[in-house]
Amino acid sequence: MCFLQYFCRIFLIGNAQEWYLILQEKEIFFISLSTILVAAAGYIINDYYDIIIDLINNSQNVIICRFINRRTSLICQVILNFTALLIATFFLSYKVGIFVLGCEILLWYYSNNLKRKALLGNLSISLLAFCSFFILYLFYKTNQNIVLFYAIFAFAITLIREIIKDIEDIRGDENYESQTLPIWVGTANTKIILYFCLISVILIVILLDKINFNHYLFLQIGVNLPLFITTFLLFRADKKNDFTFITKLLKWLMILGGFSMILV
Repeated sequence: MCFLQYFCRIFLIGNAQEWYLILQEKEIFFISLSTILVAAAGYIINDYYDIIIDLINNSQNVIICRFINRRTSLICQVILNFTALLIATFFLSYKVGIFVLGCEILLWYYSNNLKRKALLGNLSISLLAFCSFFILYLFYKTNQNIVLFYAIFAFAITLIREIIKDIEDIRGDENYESQTLPIWVGTANTKIILYFCLISVILIVILLDKINFNHYLFLQIGVNLPLFITTFLLFRADKKNDFTFITKLLKWLMILGGFSMILV
């Protein structure tokens, strides 16, 4: 997240030739710091509410109750959120502070309630990925259309990845009586929805030459080709490990999308 925000600041908003000055800029430092603190707090509160599910789906990675008690985790979460809010309000602007507060509330509500609602939870966490770019759109006033495109791209890839993760974790979610999309409509129908999302993103990337992207071929090979591969792998996936591999592939796709900023 920090990497993508700095890339956005250097290659989309600023002058890439002055990258060394941008790295010393306090505003982007505080934006990234507040974003990371909110994300860290979000992971903690998410793990706090999902202890039972995580013990079923991925018990070796459970930290709360094994290494940290629940009360300590809640205190850490409050401290991280409060620190992020102070940084955003006093070092950036009150608008950014309000925006960060909204993200914190959404993260808490997602972990407490929305995560177990079909599609609403996926949309919520995808919106937070969108916000990690939109905070730059909000603070800086340069190349806002392109920054907004990357925010939408982050939203779309995160939405696809989160839905696939729900297929991957369906056993634990069923035991916890969560109403995720695969439980609600079935894995086969969820795959159809994912095909629609993937094809939509592919078409958007194909049309990107309309908004002045340099090295258009790189986007087709570096972004669309992995999307086609993801679609093919999803079609063949039927085991938990298959879906785990796809979610990891989508993580790398986000990194490739970040590197495409160099070519804008």
